[in-house]
Amino acid sequence: MANDDGVGALRRRRGTIFAACTRIRTFTESITSVTPTIAAQLEERREKLGGYWSEYDSIQTKLEAHNEAEAENRASFEESYYALSARMRELLYSASALSASAPPSPSSFASVAAQPFNHIRLPKLELPKFTGKYDEWCPFFDSFNSLIHANTSLSDIQRLQYLRASLAGDAVKINSALEISDANY
Repeated sequence: MANDDGVGALRRRRGTIFAACTRIRTFTESITSVTPTIAAQLEERREKLGGYWSEYDSIQTKLEAHNEAEAENRASFEESYYALSARMRELLYSASALSASAPPSPSSFASVAAQPFNHIRLPKLELPKFTGKYDEWCPFFDSFNSLIHANTSLSDIQRLQYLRASLAGDAVKINSALEISDANY
């Protein structure tokens, strides 16, 4: 009898997950245009949807272990989850593409005009060099991290190329055996 109570509790939790996912789907289907606020809400709901998926999978696996007939529930939930997740990603992608191609607002022109020295050309930054000496590590790491590693516009392969270009002396020997790939960065 106690086992039946556990199965009942699992089914109730699965029902709660279905209801939460249905509310996310209803919100997503009601979107007519993606504003920054809507995009932020979509991102939060998409993250939450991923958590619901993980919890559902765990609960469903336990229910299927108890009763093989429970497996019928998985296929429909998976289809709904993937369709909803893809729709949310599509909405977020279209919103980011629109904001990237949107013309600058009048306020952005005002902020540029307020910068009195924006016409000054700065000298080219030289990448820091690391030869493998212990006392060079902290300054090298701080500079490389802020200039290259934290730069989100670079791929891992590009970062690895910059890292290799920044090495000298004994540090080159260590790194030269690595193949250039995202994984090796």
